[in-house]
Amino acid sequence: MNYLPSKKFIFIILIAAFLGGGFWLVKTKQKKPETKNIYQKNETAGGAAGIASKNLKYAEKDSDNDGLKDWEEALWGTDPEKPDTDKDGAKDGDEIKLKRNPLAPAPNDELPKEAIAIAEQLQSENLTLTEKTGRDFFAQFLALKSQNLPKEQIQEDIINSLFANISVSPSLDVYKTSDIKISYDNSKENVKKYINSLGYVFKDFDAVTESELEIIKQSFDEEKDEIIPENFQKLGKNKSVYEGAALKLLALKTPLNYKNSHLELINNFNNTALAIGKMEKLTEDPALAMTGLEEYRRETEKAVDFLKNLKTRLEKDNITISSYEDGYVFVEYFAKLN
Repeated sequence: MNYLPSKKFIFIILIAAFLGGGFWLVKTKQKKPETKNIYQKNETAGGAAGIASKNLKYAEKDSDNDGLKDWEEALWGTDPEKPDTDKDGAKDGDEIKLKRNPLAPAPNDELPKEAIAIAEQLQSENLTLTEKTGRDFFAQFLALKSQNLPKEQIQEDIINSLFANISVSPSLDVYKTSDIKISYDNSKENVKKYINSLGYVFKDFDAVTESELEIIKQSFDEEKDEIIPENFQKLGKNKSVYEGAALKLLALKTPLNYKNSHLELINNFNNTALAIGKMEKLTEDPALAMTGLEEYRRETEKAVDFLKNLKTRLEKDNITISSYEDGYVFVEYFAKLN
């Protein structure tokens, strides 16, 4: 018996998070979506981190100091206000550790094998990332449920909390300045030539017809309550576009004044591809996919910053792009920025 939520169950929770919002990276020319989504900070509640802290407080609560947290008491059926539910002289938590039934007075109160398995899972530290995520979810769900909160609020709090606790390593940019080709010609003519060449590379994203988040949402049939794994093949296609674009930018000469933003964009595309690679594993390892989603969100924000900085730089250099030029794609992107 495995008490931990299944991968499919966690997948459904993640789908709820994806449905809450997200971004479509710079490849889209559609109007920028509303920024109100699962990642937006809740200022009144202290943001996702505040929710996570609050949930952790409830999940760690042990009202009767018997060694069983209140949510574990709900799992075992013991009384969270009485340290010795069966009144046999042993605390409920101690009985679980000794593989004894806290609801049956000693002697002859040994736990069934299935219950022992549950106890071992609750106490184990040798869990996969997905199993730990499942355990955390289960603990927070029972803790929040005990407060008689609305179902919608419970779901939102848990999702925010899970994402706030995702451990994402800082971006390890693969490419360095020594990897790019630099031109020392910063003339307006050369800068414009560079921008048009850059815009030509961006045409590769025309092959991407669906955003990564939309692909994931479409990979779950809500009516049949089924996962459609073949849909994830589309993520591989999108990932390849990012990888290819990064390689093309490496071969493109950039004016000296634009070398930093050029390098940032190359690493942004490469890091986004790596994040999508983790998101591809949603059915195999949902928790790993969560880290990929957070990395994807982070790289999306960087992409927006790149566009803002590029707009400022072009205005400073008094560079104008006509509608018939390849670089005009950036004029269209700039129009979508706040």
